[in-house]
Amino acid sequence: LCVYFIYSGVCWLRVCCGCVVCFFFFFQAEDGIRDAQESRGLGDVYKRQAKRRNFRPRVSAMDYFDKSQLPASKLLVFCVATTGDGEPPDNMRVLWNFLLKKSLPSDCLAATRYAVFGLGDSAYAGFNVMAKRLDRRLEQLGATRLMGLELGDDQHPLGLDAMVSPWMDKLWERLQEWNPDSTTPIPHRTILPPRYTVSVIDGVPEEMDDTCPCFGEQSLYCTHPEVETATVSANQRITGAEWTQDVRHLELALSEGSDVEYHPGDVCQLQPHNPPEVVGRFLAILQIPASASLSIITLPGEDAPPLPSPITAGELASKCLDLCGVPNRGFFEQLSRFSQDEEEQDRLEYFGSEEASQCDDFQVYCTREFRTYVEVLEDFKTARPSLAHLLDCIPVLQPRSFSIASCQNITPHRIELCIALVNFKTKLGRTRRGTCSQWVSQLQPTDQVKLWVRRNQPMRLPTEHASCPIIMVGPGTGVAPLRAMALDRSLLPECPVTMLFFGCRHSSQDWLYGPEMSELQKRGVLVNVAPAFSRDQGDKVYVQHRIIEHGEEVSAVLLDPSSHVFVAGSAGEMPKAVRGAFVKAMVEWGSMVADEAEAHLKSMEKQRPVSYTHLPLPTKRIG
Repeated sequence: LCVYFIYSGVCWLRVCCGCVVCFFFFFQAEDGIRDAQESRGLGDVYKRQAKRRNFRPRVSAMDYFDKSQLPASKLLVFCVATTGDGEPPDNMRVLWNFLLKKSLPSDCLAATRYAVFGLGDSAYAGFNVMAKRLDRRLEQLGATRLMGLELGDDQHPLGLDAMVSPWMDKLWERLQEWNPDSTTPIPHRTILPPRYTVSVIDGVPEEMDDTCPCFGEQSLYCTHPEVETATVSANQRITGAEWTQDVRHLELALSEGSDVEYHPGDVCQLQPHNPPEVVGRFLAILQIPASASLSIITLPGEDAPPLPSPITAGELASKCLDLCGVPNRGFFEQLSRFSQDEEEQDRLEYFGSEEASQCDDFQVYCTREFRTYVEVLEDFKTARPSLAHLLDCIPVLQPRSFSIASCQNITPHRIELCIALVNFKTKLGRTRRGTCSQWVSQLQPTDQVKLWVRRNQPMRLPTEHASCPIIMVGPGTGVAPLRAMALDRSLLPECPVTMLFFGCRHSSQDWLYGPEMSELQKRGVLVNVAPAFSRDQGDKVYVQHRIIEHGEEVSAVLLDPSSHVFVAGSAGEMPKAVRGAFVKAMVEWGSMVADEAEAHLKSMEKQRPVSYTHLPLPTKRIG
């Protein structure tokens, strides 16, 4: 009997006990719906739960799953995320395309029962689209539901975890009929063996490069990126010196002979390092010197994130572990088993319980304060797991994704990025800075970084439509891919209609690339540059107001059958407001009623000349 849990995030977990249970994680950090850290953290919780219920878990990537096993699978449980405009995450595409084949018989999964849990965020237009599509497709192929479709929402007042936990409890109840031993789980306080053995060895290992091998081709947790070395040539602040938001223009020179290719709309992924101060605190907790050489071996039968070995403790902490990540409840539950103080153990167990989440105590202490793994270890001084056990609990440091702001046809050996550094205060007044933000802020010319480029097809303008009229809307750093498009269009022999609507607070503080955009307008590359400075006057003015002000020109472009529209920026209300402004412009200037304008826009969205690319909401992650 085979049971597969297919989960949208980083990996899939396979559990064996006369049956097989698999989790697939497809992360989509590029769109901010669900960070890879969160996906992986949930997977680790499920894996530990499976072990305690006498299953034997195995982890692998979905890309390595043999699709031919699907018809023979008795149970499929999917946890599915959504990216972009309702697209499957990158490492779900192979299986999804396979399931969409018209040649598949309508009864090919007749022997299969399934359940689907959606990892979604209702702040985005395509809320849980892939979970809904997958649920329908499995039914079309003859599969029978084990449980009803469940749609998780990261906007839930108590977080996604408040929805996942009850669903998992129901799932384990249903799985008991396949594994009677699961009714007598391993005692709660019993410490399970780690997946790794870690030992200090003699000698000094060669220094590893800047990328944890979790993202190399040998990794089971990646989509096989081709890692390139680039050299920092400029790291310039492009917002006012006194302005609260520090935005950087980062220029990265590609190495001689590099075969990196990118197009406007594509994404560059960077692998950050942890701050040295955090690394020092972590190693002090473990009482391990940074220079200690470590041998890390995965135990037989365990599929764990690949970690370099041998490696120094300093490099492991700096380049491989997400020390500044925010723990989930599973970390507290695991930590409680190592505490030597009864009161401390009770508190850890409470934070690891669903009760703490429902009562909001967990959110007050950890989630809203963005308390990190290192800070939690410092707060609970008697809970000291071994490094091997911590490697089971602290996820791998993930890459960060940024839209490319340059045009390779103009700067063939350089990639330019526009990066807003994360720096804010919590409700308790604690200063929080993003992991990648701290790393980027310290980069100096001649420093080397590792990067790879990911295609972003929804934001690419088709070659056959290179000279079509386009509307670009990009508040804040959403202007980055639009700058690349404008620069690319500046090379055309005749300038097509190109409109840019940019939004920020003050013209003197955060008008990103303002002089450059004005120059492109003078040259005729941009027929219209309409910045909306929301705080330069008494009444707040946003991009949707500028769209309505230029409604006649906007309507003419929208009604052109060859036109394309690109909206890039934060999720939330902005895309909805922009969409409403498009409808209003067509009603006022396109001789349409509201229903006709709405239908026309929906038709454009369905045919893909309208693309929405959302940056992560500022409260969703510490960058």
